[in-house]
Amino acid sequence: MKKTMMMAALALMLATTASFAGVSKGEWTGGGQAGLHVPSGDYGDLAKAGYVLGVFLDYNVTPMFSLGANLDFNSTKAKDEIVDDFPGVDEIKFTLFNYGVNGALAFMPEAVVHPYLKAGLGMYNMKTEVTGSGVSAEDKTNKVGFLGGAGLMIHPAGNPIGFGIEGLIHNVSDAIEEADGDKKSAQFYTVTGRISFSFSDASQK
Repeated sequence: MKKTMMMAALALMLATTASFAGVSKGEWTGGGQAGLHVPSGDYGDLAKAGYVLGVFLDYNVTPMFSLGANLDFNSTKAKDEIVDDFPGVDEIKFTLFNYGVNGALAFMPEAVVHPYLKAGLGMYNMKTEVTGSGVSAEDKTNKVGFLGGAGLMIHPAGNPIGFGIEGLIHNVSDAIEEADGDKKSAQFYTVTGRISFSFSDASQK
């Protein structure tokens, strides 16, 4: 009898957790992220690993599918051997400011912990700044890019605050111009820790 009562109590606790955890249709969440910016391919031959900071806003169209917008700042520097190829140059810095929209598909949305897949499209404002001998020069350009990847979010039961980790690969079209005039895409990875806050009534249901 005692064992039966304990099992019943555990089942009730799990049911209560499920009713308050996860995400709900019509829920708005916003938050911030910070992490690593890791160049790849031709871009990886030029630049070191750097950092990314950003904010985001998501709306759950259904418990499994959400639409979102992002605003991110990426920063890194050219590798030492690249800088050494230019006499008189002390530093070459690359910054990317990207903004766009995305869609995410969540698995097990009613669970406390749920993984998801994400894909998106946006604009990448890229700046190259060269500094040396007390002077500096910069070049700016805007390119279209897309992203894709996966993440894992944790929504503690009854708590509007969530935590997660996300890994994305970005591809920016015609971002690298070679000496002969040919242009190539720039690829880089971002791995970020994320914190989100639900600020709609749906999150409290």
